[in-house]
Amino acid sequence: MLDSIKEKVIFWFGIVIIILAFLVYLSGAGILDILSVLLGIIKFVAIVAAVFSGVAQEGMTLALSLIGVVIVVFDFLDNLIYEHTKMFALVLLGLGLLFIAAAFLSVYFEKHPLIKRKNTKKESTKEKSKPKEDTVFFGRFPRSADGDPEPVEWIILKKEGDRMLLLSNEILAFKAFHFKNEAVTWETCSLRKWLNEKFYDQAFSHDEKEDIITSSVKAERNPRYLKTPAGKDTNDKLFLLSLRELEKYKAGGRRYKAGYNRYSAGVRMFWDETDNTYYGDWWLRTPGSSPNRVMNVELEPTKYGQIVDELRCGVRPAMWVRVRN
Repeated sequence: MLDSIKEKVIFWFGIVIIILAFLVYLSGAGILDILSVLLGIIKFVAIVAAVFSGVAQEGMTLALSLIGVVIVVFDFLDNLIYEHTKMFALVLLGLGLLFIAAAFLSVYFEKHPLIKRKNTKKESTKEKSKPKEDTVFFGRFPRSADGDPEPVEWIILKKEGDRMLLLSNEILAFKAFHFKNEAVTWETCSLRKWLNEKFYDQAFSHDEKEDIITSSVKAERNPRYLKTPAGKDTNDKLFLLSLRELEKYKAGGRRYKAGYNRYSAGVRMFWDETDNTYYGDWWLRTPGSSPNRVMNVELEPTKYGQIVDELRCGVRPAMWVRVRN
């Protein structure tokens, strides 16, 4: 349930404080003198380990900061505790519970963020004057479980000889990247299977299927999180853009923002004050900060990515198609 290093550190720090509260209650302030020495030793060992590893990891940095705060608090309150042992034990107990609650609240708000989010970045006059991207209509797909199939509009990201790369103009569905929260890549995720089987069969006619090209999809690691595996290359008719592809084609005029349709009630939407419009949240295929996270786009690419079983994230398929005269 606790996915990030930060959440785990905060949770276990709360557990340690609760244990300390019981020790203080039973043995008085004498226990703090021993713990201050132990924490000092732990901090020294952690610093040495960080120096020799060459990298100050997020969890290590947070742990060192918390340990330093505790040592300062112990030194400041040492004399006071002798007179108010029980009261101090209750304060520690409450503080420990607060840390535990903070860890789980962090998980909750990761899963249920505020619907309305503002983007304060101002668009330049040059960006506002860019012409709308070329689009084509190809295939038909219902936007709700009981809706009728509607024509799908695709943005032409690239033309290359007798073929072109398309990206759906709107979010076409809201689905999890994978059916459960576990380590997964584009190669093994359930969304890849859905796109290339159910969506492919439902959205395109026989003639349209003949124009869709099976292309090699590269498994690209996240340049920010190189330790997160990306899986193997795949051969797909439909796929999701990678973070690198997103940056590449945005440079050619493509914006990050994705419109949502009238059936999108109850999903995550983000408010952009530059054009007074709501935009949806959608998946990329690039891995995120951990094996159970995948990068996603809100008004722009997120920092850590989204948990893979998030159901309210949108799908914008991409594909290569043949160009007929």
